[in-house]
Amino acid sequence: MNDSKAENQDKGKNIEENVDIEEKKKMKMLMKEQKTKGENQEAEKKVEEEKTKEQAEKEGDAETKEDASKSEEKANGKRKIDENQNDKDAKSKVNEEIDGNEKKRNERREIVKPLFEAMHGLSIERKKVITQMGFRDLIDFPINEVPTRLAFFVVDCLDVETMNLRLPTGNLQISPQTVKEVLGLPKGSRRLERNEEQREKDDRFEEEWKDQYKDETKWTISAISKQITKTTKTDFIFRMNFLMLVANTFGTCDKSSVAKATVLENVLEEDDVTEIDWCGYVYECARSSKSDWQQERGIGQR
Repeated sequence: MNDSKAENQDKGKNIEENVDIEEKKKMKMLMKEQKTKGENQEAEKKVEEEKTKEQAEKEGDAETKEDASKSEEKANGKRKIDENQNDKDAKSKVNEEIDGNEKKRNERREIVKPLFEAMHGLSIERKKVITQMGFRDLIDFPINEVPTRLAFFVVDCLDVETMNLRLPTGNLQISPQTVKEVLGLPKGSRRLERNEEQREKDDRFEEEWKDQYKDETKWTISAISKQITKTTKTDFIFRMNFLMLVANTFGTCDKSSVAKATVLENVLEEDDVTEIDWCGYVYECARSSKSDWQQERGIGQR
């Protein structure tokens, strides 16, 4: 019986030992699982961190690229603005040159326009005065412009030595009589320029005539034309304005259309202007103007 008890005690002890062994195994397995789980979590955490880092780098690269793209766009925009400004400046310069050339062309073409405007709308009294002076054919003067090409063509064809127009169809002789037939100006026996008895420099009439244009920077043919159209008198001031306008339209004025004072200095109050050779004056102006034009362009006379 004692042996049986001892045997049972040994069995119980063995069972307890087996239980302990199993518990230890379970504990080891649990610990191993916990360790593995922890390692897995750590690994997952590292992977997540790597992913986060990689994403941040990508976003950083994207931001950098976006910033670079914006900078490039800004630079391109500035270049485009600069290019557009340069284009505008270039176009503006070209337009200025075109406007300047157009203005010069218009000045040449409209050299007869002031006379055209002044000769239309004249009163009966003024028409009578102009007729008495021998300029009836200029009343209601019909031409208001001369095409630039035509003007240059005529000047270029004029031979100042022989006063011939050398045209493709043949020569055309120019003379004071030709001027008479075309323009109908008086062809008297006296030259316009006096050899003596010229108007004195301090002449009261000259000062009175110039006083009309005290608000003008220059006395141009346009200013003279406007003065004729805005006044109504038929006195000597009007007659001088008319003669200055005619002489500087058909004769000569400087490059900026400023009137030369040849008539003012040589026509006196008591003069009969029908005795002056206005045709000869225009004829000589054509000769001298062609010579001046050739010298300006550096072309030899012919």
